[in-house]
Amino acid sequence: MRKPNSRRLTDLELVVMRAVWDLGPEPVTVRDVVERLNAGDERSHAYTTVQTIMNILVGKGALASRRGEGRALLYRAGLSHEEATASMTEEFLGKLFG
Repeated sequence: MRKPNSRRLTDLELVVMRAVWDLGPEPVTVRDVVERLNAGDERSHAYTTVQTIMNILVGKGALASRRGEGRALLYRAGLSHEEATASMTEEFLGKLFG
């Protein structure tokens, strides 16, 4: 598993990561995440937008991906909720107190 870099997750990246964490430890598809996001939100999240965000998260090391059946990619969290919280808290405190 690649270590995530220190860049902070954007708001939309965090929304996607929460959906991945909520769906559990099993690998998920982009469609799984889109359905999860659209079930709990009044606005619709486009498949291609979520796919792009998930690919960015792979680049950051927050998600890992592998080929599933057919053409689908399977994603799993490469960053735990606790690691993300600690990183964001550390960054916030660094900005606040220099």
